Amino acid sequence: MSDVEQICLENYKKKLIKQFIKTIYKNYQIYDKNDNIVSEKDIEQLFLKPKIIKRCIGTTNTTPIMQCSRNAIENSDYCKTHVYKMGILKQNKSESSVEFKIIKNEENKELLKNKQFIKKFIEDSFYLIDNKYIYNPDNMSRVGYIDNNEYILTSDPFILEII
Repeated sequence: MSDVEQICLENYKKKLIKQFIKTIYKNYQIYDKNDNIVSEKDIEQLFLKPKIIKRCIGTTNTTPIMQCSRNAIENSDYCKTHVYKMGILKQNKSESSVEFKIIKNEENKELLKNKQFIKKFIEDSFYLIDNKYIYNPDNMSRVGYIDNNEYILTSDPFILEII
């Protein structure tokens, strides 16, 4: 479908919606949940304003790791599944009720200073690894994990917190 056809179709759809709303308002009054009368213009704006569909920024647990295909819930960056998984993680962690434990880079370097790391070349870059995680050598932040001797890079905090 060409751009002109698409624009014509959108305009026709808007015209039909406006006609439908006018027909409804000729015979009925529309009230909101607080029993206030809703104006015709408000209904038109509700149906005609463009809707933004936000995608979940979580990732799948399958190999290869892919971005989640679900829509994000309102006022969140994650879908219901990822929010639910994070809720379970919070319940299982008795030490803190925050979503993520935030550690400054300096504190993180101090905590990790005593660990033994191996420098490993993974996907065109050098990383530091221990027996479970892959770290960025510049700031010692977790950038991935090790699963059955397979190196998996991810920036998804859900996966890095679960493991």
